[in-house]
Amino acid sequence: MSTFVLKIIAVFFMIVDHVKYALPSCYNDFTLYFGRIAFPIFAFCLVQGYIHTHDWKRYVKRLLLFGIISELPYLLFNSLPLLNQIGLNVIITFLLAVLAIKVYEVCNHKRIGILGVIVIAFLASFIKADYGAFGILLVFSFYIFQNSKWKMLLVSTVIVCGKYLYRILALGVGFTEYPIKNWICTLIPLGVILFYNGKRGPKLKWFFYIFYPVHLLILYIISPYALNLLHL
Repeated sequence: MSTFVLKIIAVFFMIVDHVKYALPSCYNDFTLYFGRIAFPIFAFCLVQGYIHTHDWKRYVKRLLLFGIISELPYLLFNSLPLLNQIGLNVIITFLLAVLAIKVYEVCNHKRIGILGVIVIAFLASFIKADYGAFGILLVFSFYIFQNSKWKMLLVSTVIVCGKYLYRILALGVGFTEYPIKNWICTLIPLGVILFYNGKRGPKLKWFFYIFYPVHLLILYIISPYALNLLHL
């Protein structure tokens, strides 16, 4: 699979994940759990984009630009009753992840570099960036083990398992159906990534950047909640 194919898969499951919040009639087991497939694939594609970019500064600027553009649609979407939360959108998370990778790269002592990555991961959680520390660490695992798919699979699996074990044990969620099924569906894309063939595929990078804020805004506008506001 090329990065293009992987992104198309991720876009599909991102829509699956988000549609249930805008249209409650779509709230079912499929949309509730299988939306977890999207983020790890996007995280992997982010790393591939960083590795193959000719100018990492332009890559960062592009992430910053679309992170800013996406924030209002993200906040509107997250104001829907089934979410009702605030925070920073996932492109900001990816921006922080790229900066974490760069911190690691420029540090002469890799232990200090790892510490820098951990600090940025905690920062992501503190400022309520989407996926928080988990998102930063998962992206970093895809980067640090880019030359070994099996090591990448092993470490990313540990990170995913750590996330859900923390929720289950530390946050007291318990071994119930909801976290277990989310856990399983977050592991699925790690296997899909193994089929990456090292090719980019059709060059449509702007489409994926633009699609994120646009689809959030469309889902918000068509949601019954937003329609009710318009009739007030």
